[in-house]
Amino acid sequence: MTRDFSEDFKQITAAAIPFVEKRRKAAGGFGATPRLPATIEDTFYALHILLLARSIGVPTPGPEPEADPGLHAWLDNARRTLQPGLRTIFHLLSSCRLAGLAPAGDSLLAAVLARLRAGATLPDWYDGVRIVAGFFSPQPRSLLDDSTLAGIRRLPWHTVDEALMRLTLARALEEPDLAPADLPDWLRACQNGDGGFGFLPGTTSFIENCRYCLQAMHLLGVVPRDPVGARRFLARCQTGAGGFSRNGLAAPFLDATWAGLESLRLLGAEGKKA
Repeated sequence: MTRDFSEDFKQITAAAIPFVEKRRKAAGGFGATPRLPATIEDTFYALHILLLARSIGVPTPGPEPEADPGLHAWLDNARRTLQPGLRTIFHLLSSCRLAGLAPAGDSLLAAVLARLRAGATLPDWYDGVRIVAGFFSPQPRSLLDDSTLAGIRRLPWHTVDEALMRLTLARALEEPDLAPADLPDWLRACQNGDGGFGFLPGTTSFIENCRYCLQAMHLLGVVPRDPVGARRFLARCQTGAGGFSRNGLAAPFLDATWAGLESLRLLGAEGKKA
């Protein structure tokens, strides 16, 4: 990452912080808009944006997650009342970790593994393995048998988010054949003339697709065809409110804002390597 890009990134991130803080709830957690109630997903994205800001020296006015009693109370209540899917479980556990709350119990691990053994979808596998690897065991492969893994290989993939899922599973489960050999070229082909990335080659650019592609390319150690164009597309997605929208035309939300900032961070990290 060059000095100029680093400073630009700090300014872009700083502009997003007021947008995030307006979504902080007095009772704890963050919501999609200033008026909507807090959700686990929005809290996950907001906490990761604030963590990213602090990591690059951008001041944040709110309390640190580890010292925020309102956030702690809200997350404790969410843990007690949750009726979750695996994605929501991952978001909740990640938020609790950032807030310094106690880790999950072994009963949750058993429930997650049971879901995976019952013929899970590709997104369920992705989130389930991230839960196991991130919060219970650094070697999730040891907790799964060969017949269960065979089920993953039969799951189809078509779009960039599914490509990232397959690649993540290939790395976490030490199963290289889960990731297609031509994935680097395919990901590069997903970049459009506007600098953004589509769901697959030749489709419309959206900010979440940028994050999926750039994260996958980062894992593979490759760079996009046009990093400068990607930065320009992402910069156009930041609205006057400071948050990011999916394509620069829609309303900004926390998930899109996190996708935009994380994409820019990945582009800067790859530029620093080059």
